[in-house]
Amino acid sequence: MLIRTLPVRSSLAGLALLALAGVSHVGANPKAAAAADTKAATAANPKGYNSLSDIVISAVPVGPSQADLDGLKTTLPTLPEVAKFLKDTRFRHIETNVITQDSKDDRPAPADRFEATFYDYTNQRAVIVMGTFANRSQVEVKALKGYQPNPSAEEFAEAVSVLLSDPQLSQALVDGRMYTYGPMPPVLEFDPDTKEKMERRIVNVGVMPKVGYDQVPHQIVGVDLSQQKVQRFSKNAPVTAAANASPNCGVAGAGQSSSGRGSAGTSALTVSVGGETIWEMTVVRPSASSGTRASGIEVRDVKYRGKSVLKRGHVPVLNVLYTAGQCGPYRDWQYQEGQFDTGTGSFTNLTGGNGAIRDIGSFTATTALENGTDVGNFNGVAIYRFAGRENDEVVLITEMEAGWYRYIHEWRFGMDGSIRPRFGFGATTNSCTCLQHDHHVYFRLDVDLNGSANSLYEIQGDPANYVPGSTPRTLITQERSFNRSLTQQPYYLLTGPRRHYLLVTHPTDGIADSYGKADMWVLRYKTGTTVVQQEIDDGYNQVSGSGTAINLDPFFASAPESVNNQDLVIWYHGTVRHSPTTASFMCTPTGLGIPGRNILTGDKVVGPDLLPVPF
Repeated sequence: MLIRTLPVRSSLAGLALLALAGVSHVGANPKAAAAADTKAATAANPKGYNSLSDIVISAVPVGPSQADLDGLKTTLPTLPEVAKFLKDTRFRHIETNVITQDSKDDRPAPADRFEATFYDYTNQRAVIVMGTFANRSQVEVKALKGYQPNPSAEEFAEAVSVLLSDPQLSQALVDGRMYTYGPMPPVLEFDPDTKEKMERRIVNVGVMPKVGYDQVPHQIVGVDLSQQKVQRFSKNAPVTAAANASPNCGVAGAGQSSSGRGSAGTSALTVSVGGETIWEMTVVRPSASSGTRASGIEVRDVKYRGKSVLKRGHVPVLNVLYTAGQCGPYRDWQYQEGQFDTGTGSFTNLTGGNGAIRDIGSFTATTALENGTDVGNFNGVAIYRFAGRENDEVVLITEMEAGWYRYIHEWRFGMDGSIRPRFGFGATTNSCTCLQHDHHVYFRLDVDLNGSANSLYEIQGDPANYVPGSTPRTLITQERSFNRSLTQQPYYLLTGPRRHYLLVTHPTDGIADSYGKADMWVLRYKTGTTVVQQEIDDGYNQVSGSGTAINLDPFFASAPESVNNQDLVIWYHGTVRHSPTTASFMCTPTGLGIPGRNILTGDKVVGPDLLPVPF
C-alpha cells in the first residue's frame, strides 16, 4: 500500500482542528471556545458522517474533448500553412499538447491553445503547429532540425514491425521467445560519436529473451524509420543504457497499452459530504498536464471549504543519475500513463470511457510498487476514499511509464484540509536499474492561501511542538534555495489572509547532492507566454548529453525578488537511492522472482505534508 504519513502527535492534530474552525490559540472566551470546538470536531470528521461512502465525489469534463484532439491529426496537415512543410513528405503525428495560459482569476477559462508535433521523415525535421481550438484554421508553424520528440505509441509500434524483417530477431519475436519493451533513452537525441544533436530519427527498442531462452542476447537496437533499417550499438545498447544477459532487475514488463500526450483529461472535481462542498479543484490527468515534459497529476484552483489553498500543484521535473555513470543521466517525462489495478468491484468512470478519472470507492488502488506486477486494468487517474488514523482522505493516484521506469504519483486530500503529495519509484525488467542510482523528483506548489499575498517562515525543531504565535520563526524575505542536512530538518510556515499552513519535510525525502541542486526553492510567481517565462519548468535545454539536472537558479540568481507578502511558488525536492546492496532495492543481486524483494516498499515514497494550523 502506497501510504506514508507523518507520525503527527495529538497536539498537531488538535491544531489542525482549531485551524478549521478559525480559532485563535489565546484569549477565547469559554462559550466561544466550546462552540468552536464543536464546529471543528464536526468539520474534521470522524463524527461528521457515518462512513466513507458518505463522501460524494463528482467530476465534470472541461476543455478540449478527445474528438477535438483527434481531429487535429487529420485537419492540421490540410491547412495551407502546414501543407507547405508536410506536402509530398512521409510524416506522422507524434503528440498534441494542450497549453494552459496561467491565470490568477478565481474561475479561469478552460485551456484553448494547442501545440501539435509532426515528424517529417523525408526531411528529418519536427514540424510544430500552434493555434487555438476556437480558430483552428489560423496557426503558426515552425520546423526544427535536431529536435527529437519522444515516440508516440504508433511510432514505436512501427519500429517494432521493422524488427520483424531483421534476420537476427524476426523468428525469435514471431515464436514468442523474445519480447520488446520501451527502453531508455526512447530515441537517440545525440550522435554517439560526435555528441552533436541527431539529424536522423532513430527510435530505440529493447528486445529481451524470455526466461530459459538465451540464443539471441538481450539488446537495445535503434530503428531508422525513414530507411526502415535496424541500427545496432556496441555493447548491445546506446552509450547511455545497458543490455546485459544478467542481472536484470525489476518486475516483468506486461507490455500493456499506455496513453500519451493528446489524451483529453481535464475535469472539475468536487468532494462533498451531506451537500456541503469540502474540496473543489481542477484535476488534469498526466497525459494532458503542462510543462516541457508534462507534470503528472496536475491539480489547479484547489479550494478547501470555499477558500483557496493551491493555485497549481504538479511535478514538472523528474530525473535520475547513475552513481558510476554506466547509464543515463535521464530527464524523464510525466505524461505516459501505464496501467494499474483499480479492483474488480464496482467503480464509476466519472468522465466517461476507460480513462481520465475513475471513482473506485474505498478500494485502495495498487501499482507495481505494492503488488509486484506491471499488469493493470486502468490508465488515468483513480480516486478512492481512505480511512486514515487521524484523518480520512480522498486519494488521487496514477502510475506512469518512462521507458522501463514506473512512477507513482499521488495527491492525498484530508477532510481536515491537509494535502499530502507523494511520489514513488519502480521499474520493469532491465539492466540499468541493477546499478546504483538516485532518483530526483521536484514538486511545484503555486501556493495561494486565501489569496496570493502570502509569506514563508523557516522553523527549526519538531513540527508537533508548533505553537501559533510563540514558536520562533525566521521570515524569508527574498527568493532563494534551501538545503536540508542529516542533523537539520526544518519545517516551514506559510501564511495568508486568515489561513496558515505548515509545510512539513520528511527525513526520508533525502538530501540534495550536487546533481539534485537544492531541497527547496521559494520563488515569486511570474507570468508569460512560455513555460520558462512562467517558471513552470526550466525548459530542459539539454546540451551534448549533459544538462539533465534541474536548473532553477537563473530564475533568481541575478536579482532575487521579494517574497514577503507576495505570490509564492514553492519547489520541493525529494530523492531516493536504489542500490543493489540495500534490502529495499527493487531486486536482489541474484536476480528476479523473490517475493517481497523485487518491488519497492512504502519507505521509498517521498513528498511533503501541507497541514492547516491556527493563525
